Order: sequence, then structure tokens, then C-alpha cells
Amino acid sequence: MVTISLDTYRKAIEVFERINQAGTRISTESIFLSETWNTHSNIARILRGWKKRNKNSLTKGIDTVMFIHVFALVLQLKEKRSGENIDIGIKTLKKIADQIREGAGEKYNRLFENAIKSVARAVEHLKEEYKIVSLGELPSQTMITVLAVFFFYQPRSLSIVQLSELRKWFWRSSLSNRYIGSGYSQYVDTDARKMRDLAERNRKLNIPFTGSKMFAKLQGVDLRAGRSTYRNIIKQALWQQKPVFINGSHVNRSDWESGQHKPEDDHFFPYDLMRKEVAGQEINNILNVHFLNKDENGRKGKQPPSRWLEERIKETGATHGDVKKYFESELLPFKDLRELKKYERFFKQKGKTRQREFARRYKRFLWKRFKLFENVLIRLQNGKIR
Repeated sequence: MVTISLDTYRKAIEVFERINQAGTRISTESIFLSETWNTHSNIARILRGWKKRNKNSLTKGIDTVMFIHVFALVLQLKEKRSGENIDIGIKTLKKIADQIREGAGEKYNRLFENAIKSVARAVEHLKEEYKIVSLGELPSQTMITVLAVFFFYQPRSLSIVQLSELRKWFWRSSLSNRYIGSGYSQYVDTDARKMRDLAERNRKLNIPFTGSKMFAKLQGVDLRAGRSTYRNIIKQALWQQKPVFINGSHVNRSDWESGQHKPEDDHFFPYDLMRKEVAGQEINNILNVHFLNKDENGRKGKQPPSRWLEERIKETGATHGDVKKYFESELLPFKDLRELKKYERFFKQKGKTRQREFARRYKRFLWKRFKLFENVLIRLQNGKIR
């Protein structure tokens, strides 16, 4: 162990930064939090205390750097003139850190505390509006940064215009991957300003409408392991339909998203078709997703959907209307049980004929279901719930 004695915290910070940049690079948040420490400002302590008091909140999974980004954005919005760019690059963060360290700490402490609260309100809004049970369900967690700017400037109840604009923003930015990769840095300036204007002046965000013709992209997305952005968009869109079974029970989202059921329970056409070599990996396509409660998934098992559904109709006494509502709420492209049975003729065939017939019908199923999702996504992008 090498002991280094220094006479100022400034020198200590420099040593800390140099040592950690030499091997495994130190994280942005660690640099920022160490750079901002002084006798009157300790942002790291404020954040640790808040997380400790709110350890059961959804925000416990948010990266520290996201809180820092929100703080940096609102600080720049307050101090920079109109037309001056704002950003969250490491150079800007280091300048802000220097500013905090040399300035009046209490001012920045209060601002950071309010930034934390705005992140919490943003997450609470997402939870209430979209019923998410974990941050992993979001198309992109970086959306929280931009949304938190809105709540920093909007301490009151939301207006009808604001609610509608935020719904449009959620779906349009999700479908366009607006905050994924370089898009995060590219749009954070303009969108942070737009969020402030929406909060203070009810000005529309004018986020571009995204063409939802994404069938080619969805063909390679797995139910559980595909590109999470598109997988989560499809799942979110389906949850907005409030899936209900033929007995009138709504699917319990916490139960379904908990991961307690087996992976094959996610499928409408059973995963077992791949084990029997009737289907390939396409059986795991996101457009084959199916929401059922755990006990109902157990009943369905490996059966053809029509056989399981026919049994359950007899057991529950479900009407034609009940079955139709189930299909509609799950965005399944069938009018009734009879039409589903016609689709499943391949179950009665053997060998190569069965494989070819399944491939043909399954591809058609995916396309028809995509068209139903497409209609829903268009509606959601226009800010309409139903």
C-alpha cells in the first residue's frame, strides 16, 4: 500500500482522477461527485441519503449519472442565454463541477435536491400512466432524463394539453429510438427546452410522428432476448389494451412481469412446436407474445390454442362476446374460435407437409397481428388512449 499525504482536497481529487483513469476508466458520476465535493457542498451525500430513504421506490434502479444529467440540464437552462447550446458531455460536467466547488454550495444543493425530486415525479408519472412495474419495461431508461426536466418546471397538476403531449412524446420518441445511442446527446438540448416550454407555457412539443412500419425490424426480435427497445414497445402497446381472459379476469401485470412463469408460457402458439421441429426460432418472435395469468398459463400448457380455449369456454360458460373481447384485448387476429380452428389445421398434418403448412400460416399470423399493433401504435402516437 502506498500512502500519499496531501494538503488540499483539490490535490486529492486530482490524484484520485489520475489513478482511476490509468486502468479501468472511472465512471462519469464518480468524477463529477468527487469534483463537486467541498466543505459546503456534498451532492454525493444528498443522493445517498435520498436513495436510502426511498429504497423501495422504482427509482432505486436509476443510474446515478441520470440524476447528474438532469441537474446539469436544469442548471444550464437557468444560466445560459437563449441560443446557447446545453449538453451533458464530460467537459461540460467538469466545468459545472468546478463551478459548484468554487461557488455557494447551498444554492447547488437545493437545485440538486429539486432535480432528484423531478426524477422521482417523472418515474411516478410513468408508473401511473403506463402501469410499469419495473424500469426494465421502458423502451429506454434515458427517456427519464428528458421527462424529469418537464417535472422540474411543472410542480402542479398536469393540464389536458400537457398530458396529451407527454403521451405523444412517449410513443413517438420510443418508436424512433430518439434517446438511444448518439440520439441521447443529439436531442437532449432541444428536447429539454421543449419540455420546459410545455411545463411553463403549454407549448406543444412537436416531436415528429414516426412511421410504425417496423415489421421487418420485429421479425428478428425475440420474446425475451431480442432488441429490448422494440420488444418493450410491443409489450407496452399490448398492456395499453388491458388484456382480459374469457372469464372476465384481467391479466395481472405484476404476476406476468415477475418472471416467475416459464419462458414458454409467453407464447400464443406453443413453444413446444419448436421442440417437435415443426417450428424454428420464429416461434419466439415478439408478435407471438401472449399475456395470461400464471394459473391460466398452466392450463394452456403445450396444447394448440383452439383446443385449450374450447375446453375453457365449456368450463367457464363464456359467450361469443367474451371470446371476442379476449381476442381483441390481446390483439389476436381472430373473430371467434371457429376461425382459430381453421388456422390450426397444420396440427393434424405430419412431416414436411406439417412444417410447410405451419410456416405459411404462422407467417400470415405474424403479419396480421402486426397490422393490429400498427393501428394501436398510430393511435397512441396521436395521444389517444382508446
